[in-house]
Amino acid sequence: MNIPKNKINDFNKSLAIILAQLAYHISPDIVRHIQERNYTDRAFFEELFGNNINIENYLFDGSDCVFPGVRRWDPKKGEKRKYNKSYKAIIDDNGFPRHIWCYLLYGKSSGWKNFKEFELAHIFAHKEVETGVEKNYFENFDDKVFPFAQFTSASNVVLLPKGTVRPTDNSTVIKSIFYKRHIDLYGEGTINGRSGFKFNNVPDWYSELIWNDPIKPDNWKQNIDDLLDYRKQRIVDILKKADIVPDGIILPKSMSKETRKPSKKREKDNTKYLLNGQPVGDNNGKCALVRAVVRMYVEQNPDITTRELKEIFPDELNGTKFGVINTYNDAKRINEIELSPRYSIKKPIDLNNDEKIAVCTQWHPGNITKFIKRAKKLGFDIIEQNEM
Repeated sequence: MNIPKNKINDFNKSLAIILAQLAYHISPDIVRHIQERNYTDRAFFEELFGNNINIENYLFDGSDCVFPGVRRWDPKKGEKRKYNKSYKAIIDDNGFPRHIWCYLLYGKSSGWKNFKEFELAHIFAHKEVETGVEKNYFENFDDKVFPFAQFTSASNVVLLPKGTVRPTDNSTVIKSIFYKRHIDLYGEGTINGRSGFKFNNVPDWYSELIWNDPIKPDNWKQNIDDLLDYRKQRIVDILKKADIVPDGIILPKSMSKETRKPSKKREKDNTKYLLNGQPVGDNNGKCALVRAVVRMYVEQNPDITTRELKEIFPDELNGTKFGVINTYNDAKRINEIELSPRYSIKKPIDLNNDEKIAVCTQWHPGNITKFIKRAKKLGFDIIEQNEM
């Protein structure tokens, strides 16, 4: 008797309709907060890791990796939750990814038993041997970049009911709809070494899918800040047992929730900018700089279209789902959906072909450096004036 036919591809759309309504993603606002903290905390981990862990595999620009230095455990390669010299990493099973959801909802590392009806699905591969499918969905795919950060990437660990995860592993069509959902929510900045998502490779019926709203508890900011302090202590403790923690490492003071004082608001980065020797307006901040560069480029290239402009200033420079620019109508619609000014629609830029664009407002120290680097390659002279 022949092996029965695998009929999963006959039911991809039906499965996708069901899975979209079962999957829970973490809010993009939470992911952006982690990205900003990673930018701030990079110096700490760089000093902590030294030559023992390659920080570039985890805290690249735009990374939302929650536990840098942690990779998936292979039972043949050593003990879990310990530093492995051959891996140059801490190896673990799914304990660390689960901490993300536990902290988000309960403010502590324990509590996974409350998720007994769920399991975690990693959307993008976190092992180098499993990235083959993804190569078909990105214009730019760097084979030399390791995907280890995706193991504890907050945007990459999706909550699904037990028993439903396998279709995301075995069907390329199902994978593609989760890829697109990820890009729509978070952009490409969280994915290391991959850019230029091929939207045309996603089924036409994707627009029919109804997704759950991303999870964003009222107390998420305090819980996530606690998680990001906890990770430092946890990683340091593990590396201490391997006797590879350098002298002078200073950890955040640990306080119980009962005695914790309200944390001081982080100082805003008030860096000002000059473009070609002139102020850029609107307090000379990041968004004003981006808008001034784009406007000047349009003036220098009066026949340029929105599509061509997006090629000059690709979305990955921003690292969020909003990109650098958008058409005015789309930007206005997104602002209304988000209930927040994600684009500067009050100061649009007119193109000669009757098109109108708006510039994204979502800029911070972690992504503005990419834009500045691009602008300088185009011949713009940008000077930073730090005012912290």
